[in-house]
Amino acid sequence: MVVDSFNLAWFSLTYQCNSRCKWCYAASNYYESSKNKNFDINRLPGLVSLFNELNLPRVTLIGGEPTVYPYLERVVGGLSKSGIKVGMVTNGRRLSDRECVRRLKKEGLLYATFSIEGSCPEIHDGTSQVNGSLYQALQGIENCHLEGLDVTSNTLISNLNVNDLERIVDSLLDVKVSKMSYNICGVCITKDGNNDYMLDPRHAVSAFERVYSYAKSKGVRARLVTPMPWCNFSEERIGELKEDKVLPGGPCHIVHGRNFVIDYNGDIVPCTHLTGYPLMNIFVNEEVISGEEFVKLYNSQNAQKFRQMMARYPSQKCVGCTENCVGGCPLYWTKFDPDEQIRGFAQISEKI
Repeated sequence: MVVDSFNLAWFSLTYQCNSRCKWCYAASNYYESSKNKNFDINRLPGLVSLFNELNLPRVTLIGGEPTVYPYLERVVGGLSKSGIKVGMVTNGRRLSDRECVRRLKKEGLLYATFSIEGSCPEIHDGTSQVNGSLYQALQGIENCHLEGLDVTSNTLISNLNVNDLERIVDSLLDVKVSKMSYNICGVCITKDGNNDYMLDPRHAVSAFERVYSYAKSKGVRARLVTPMPWCNFSEERIGELKEDKVLPGGPCHIVHGRNFVIDYNGDIVPCTHLTGYPLMNIFVNEEVISGEEFVKLYNSQNAQKFRQMMARYPSQKCVGCTENCVGGCPLYWTKFDPDEQIRGFAQISEKI
């Protein structure tokens, strides 16, 4: 499949971070993995031109932690003035300064997604390994509300907070957050120790079902971001989940390719979890390539081969299945056996 139109780019401005989350997918909790990994601000005009040539509608700034990048306001302003919708995913600590939020809003920032990993400092701060980080994030949420930014939350379900999910919903409602999304703690390619906090896919799916049901009882739609096998959801709940459109459907963006990650150094990677494993790079002799050249490289034989490899069914239980999940996140099956973890709708039907 030739990919020539795009929905979203995640832009990793830096891999430095002012927190040290134990499960960080980018290994920003390891100083040697993150130091000196910052976007060269002199390349911003060329990058903006490329995004415009690609008719890219939306960019989400990520990291590391985007608020520690020294030229964040210039990046937000440069992108937004070109007509691109700009948001960011943040731990929220620096947004506890309302003046910081005010400046970003003035430059054109539209939305902020706050990573909230626990309802109390013992869990959230224990995960971030920074005392006071939960209080700072909650203050940042309040400041964003006051400045008129769209505020959402994202919670990564891990073995650190799996028993705290309902209380996290309550704490978010206390600060008027009604748009809640959930990731499943995924694979860190570069530091295997960060994978110690993963739940197996069946346990993770059960945890999301639980928080989805609780949030719904409070009038809130909890949405799952990480692709998971739909057959692993309970028979009693799967129809409701699909009807409420809270499950990611279709192939992961690793496969369809309409979303991509651009790293601080110009690497184009198919997923945030694959930093350091680029498909291509947009810088040639210090210049940014054209939109035409980008599309050509993005559809090169090697890139197509990679997407085809990721598109395979993870288990024979998936063959012939008509559900719109394609077996879940391909990276999960580097750590778990899909034949053990995927239930399969055929196996469910045989028991009925």
